[in-house]
This record gives sequence, structure tokens and C-alpha cells, in this order.
Amino acid sequence: MKYVVKRGDTLYGISKMYGISVSELIEYNNLKSTNLSIGQELIIPSNNQYVVEKGDTLYSISRKTGVSVSDLIIINGLSSTVLQIGQVLNLTSTVIDIPIGSSCMGRGYVETNYITHTVKKGDNLYSIGRMYGVSVDSIKKLNNLSSNLLNIGQVLKIKEDN
Repeated sequence: MKYVVKRGDTLYGISKMYGISVSELIEYNNLKSTNLSIGQELIIPSNNQYVVEKGDTLYSISRKTGVSVSDLIIINGLSSTVLQIGQVLNLTSTVIDIPIGSSCMGRGYVETNYITHTVKKGDNLYSIGRMYGVSVDSIKKLNNLSSNLLNIGQVLKIKEDN
């Protein structure tokens, strides 16, 4: 998805608007600095959000994205079908409905406990791995990370706590 920089935009503001990190924006767009120019096009690495454009309706967005109108309304908590240009709509929900009375883990399941690490300034996957005696790949796999980018305050699972 493309985003055109407007007056007053910052990488931080754009990153919050799309639910990504500033580091991801910089890396994905090969930026050499954090300075932005009005009219500059940025590529937003996201498949789970849609920015409303002129002429969009819930029906047209549904056809473009494959997400039903009713799901768009539910996921975004919309009380009206009126959309605003620039409005960001989520296309997926992180909530999973499990029917009452069902069990998703089965009998005898014991929740796994993990040693965790909260990312601090200067941390990287290599230094964290060395600190706990685990590989970068194992941290990435355990946390479903597709890149080496970390955010300060991010909580990472390191290994099972036996």
C-alpha cells in the first residue's frame, strides 16, 4: 500500500497510523534519514489494513480486499456506513471466537511458561541470544518474527522455563 506524505507527517505518526514500527518504515522504504518531504510516497508493509480513498464504500472495499461488509463493520466497530477519506480500516481481527463449552487445548494440556526478555535500547537479537544462550533463529521462530527489527519495550519469548 502506498502513502503520500502530507504536511505535518512524521515517521512516528505514520507508523502509529498503520500499526508498524518506525524501523519497519525506514527499512521497507530504504530511507537514509527520518526527514520526509510533502508528496513523498512511502510503501506501507501491511496486508491487514486499508486506507479509505475517495469514492470508497464498504461494498467496494469488500470487493477489493475479499473481506465481507459485515466483517468490516464488526472488526472496525463501525456504527455507520459513512467513511472518511484517509480512515484506516482493519481487515483482520486478532479476536478468535471459541464457542462456549468448547476446549481448544484438550484434556491434560499444560500451558507452557517462557522466560521472557523486554527489549531495551541497544538490544538486538544477537545480543539477547548470547545473554540467554539461545540462537537468533530460535528467538525469531518462537516469536514469529520475519525480520531482525525490534522495538524498545517489546516482550520476547526466549525459551521454555523448565
